[in-house]
Amino acid sequence: MMTDMVVKILAVIGSGAGGGWGLGLLAQLLLRTLTLRKPPRWSVQVVRLLGGGICASLVALWLFGGGGPGIGGRGGMGLGSRESKGEGAKTVEISKNSEPTEALDGETLRIEVLGRHALSEQDRRAEHWYRIETTEGPRLLTFAEIKERIRKRQQEQPPLRRVEIVLYKDSPDERVPIVSQLRTWAGDRNGGKMKVDFLYPDREAPGK
Repeated sequence: MMTDMVVKILAVIGSGAGGGWGLGLLAQLLLRTLTLRKPPRWSVQVVRLLGGGICASLVALWLFGGGGPGIGGRGGMGLGSRESKGEGAKTVEISKNSEPTEALDGETLRIEVLGRHALSEQDRRAEHWYRIETTEGPRLLTFAEIKERIRKRQQEQPPLRRVEIVLYKDSPDERVPIVSQLRTWAGDRNGGKMKVDFLYPDREAPGK
């Protein structure tokens, strides 16, 4: 984890330096082309500072901004925060301070969607973004494995009728694909009669 942090910090610094130098050079070329004169040194320095700051900020948002895929993670650049809903979402909103304390019956499957910081590098590469409780303890699954588990539960007695998606503070936003694809696919089960709810614990995801 420390090595990853150092690499990320160096990436931010490098992007800022490279972006500032590149934008400064571009500004010089444009001004010389348009005015046929060498631009003042101070103006080039301002462009370099602004450009470097912008490039470094964008890379920092990408690397450090939240739990899931996408620039800035939760709430970053077009993904919205977890309190906002996409149009047509088949969900029932639950208070974001809700805690998963109630006992689940046989008709409900609770699925935790985990962000990158809650998973090991090996699990991220394997796309184990989903966690459920089993008789053997917590288990990490891929989207394909989650779909198979839901299909299997629908054939059991009592059949599965409700999916509860748990989003922690460091989980991806609802509109990030690993969340939205689960919501959409589960909501379409049983001809759209499967109930899909969200639960928002006011804490980060617990470890394994």
